[in-house]
Amino acid sequence: MLSKELVITLPAVLFLYDLYFTPVKGVTLYERLKWQLKMSAPIIPFILMVAIPYVIVRLHFLGRGILSPPKGYFLHFLMETKVIVKYLSLLFSPSGLSVDHLILPAGSILEIGVILPVAVLVFVIAAAFLLCRFRDIEWRLASFFIFWFFIALLPVTLVVLQAPLQENRGYIAGAGFAVFLGTALNRLCQWSKREAALKILFLILVMIFYTVMTIGRNEIWADEFTLWKDAANKYPMSWRAHYSLGKVYYDQQMEDLAFKEFMKAVELKPGYFDALYALGLIHKKRGELEQARLVFEKAIRVEPYWMKTHMNLGEVYEKLGEMELALRKFQIVVKLGERLREEDRMVFRAREHIRWIRGQK
Repeated sequence: MLSKELVITLPAVLFLYDLYFTPVKGVTLYERLKWQLKMSAPIIPFILMVAIPYVIVRLHFLGRGILSPPKGYFLHFLMETKVIVKYLSLLFSPSGLSVDHLILPAGSILEIGVILPVAVLVFVIAAAFLLCRFRDIEWRLASFFIFWFFIALLPVTLVVLQAPLQENRGYIAGAGFAVFLGTALNRLCQWSKREAALKILFLILVMIFYTVMTIGRNEIWADEFTLWKDAANKYPMSWRAHYSLGKVYYDQQMEDLAFKEFMKAVELKPGYFDALYALGLIHKKRGELEQARLVFEKAIRVEPYWMKTHMNLGEVYEKLGEMELALRKFQIVVKLGERLREEDRMVFRAREHIRWIRGQK
């Protein structure tokens, strides 16, 4: 439960399953819904004792990666239409797969980048309602799995996340696409006199296509460099991709290349703390103390409770001869360490610096 938010969609899936596949004849729509609610009564304890408490715990205690809507929830909803359509497009054509996807925020419902996804979703949902009215079990199954696709994505679309789209979130939802595609191809083959041959042909083509794509993705996932290089190439405006690629370069002692990637990340997102901190480390290592000072100070304004930033800025102040400012930073490190109960080497180093500075007075 605490790792897979999808579990909370179970009541909706069970309700939908009963609605689709439990036969009830000779009743009106109102009577059917009333009966359905009565049949769903056993699900209510799950909602009250599991789903709702889980949402509360997830938001308030394990809410890392969860944000507040920057300009209102309606705009978040509009952005999520773009996310859902992107999932659909990746299922139809997985050539755009990447470890990181850049989804631009929606500014208005009148934007062409919003109108098209909304139109696509309206069409898909309308098709699902139309198919559910068919007596043919195959089309009803296809309709059920279209709604499955949307229900499976609910936990990651209703909540505002730092990364709006991650491919792994669409794996379970992708089962709906697979069933719909299989049903559509099966019905298409039934219109031909060579039904069996066409089914085998489609099966072979699908297997070859996805096998080739899987081999290609495995090569990209071979190491972090190829993974983030691919993401930066596909989404050059993604600050996360440039920062992560820079981190790979930095870990491999390729500081010049890392510096360029960190700078690009900060250009794309000026308040990106991780990239600012990384730039500060490189400036400090190069002996560019004034530049390191400016970058670390900016990083602290973004994230004031990160001990390492205060520690590094304190050491920069100390090298610049600004002992009072250095002393304050080392004291902050000690206080943060006590508050967070982290008696590690950094706190010990900060205390050593404090004793040395006081001994110089």
